[in-house]
Amino acid sequence: MKKPLAGLTSLLVLISVACAQTTYQRYDCLTRGVEYHIAKSQIESNRQMIKMLENEKKKHSVLNAQGSVTRSRIQGVIGAKQEENFRLGQKAFLLMDANQVEDPARYNASLHQLRPKLVPNR
Repeated sequence: MKKPLAGLTSLLVLISVACAQTTYQRYDCLTRGVEYHIAKSQIESNRQMIKMLENEKKKHSVLNAQGSVTRSRIQGVIGAKQEENFRLGQKAFLLMDANQVEDPARYNASLHQLRPKLVPNR
């Protein structure tokens, strides 16, 4: 038997995701694209910071009391950055998932007309 708290948590997550997706569907194409690229650039920035923090963490010894505290603090920041990346990844997915094409044939036709203008070498 499932715990009631787990069911309630699942329900809240589903509701929040549905609300976020509805909100993103109201954005125009340009706003969605900008938000998506901002989220992706923040993810990349966080990845670079995580690499830097991992290298910094290696410099401190676990056997030393001060080094142990510093490593623990660095690991806390790394964990926070990883959680932020997960959240930003979900946001980026919902932003792109909100791009619903109502008429795929018309969308593909306009895309084929625009593609030679965007990429002249092809």
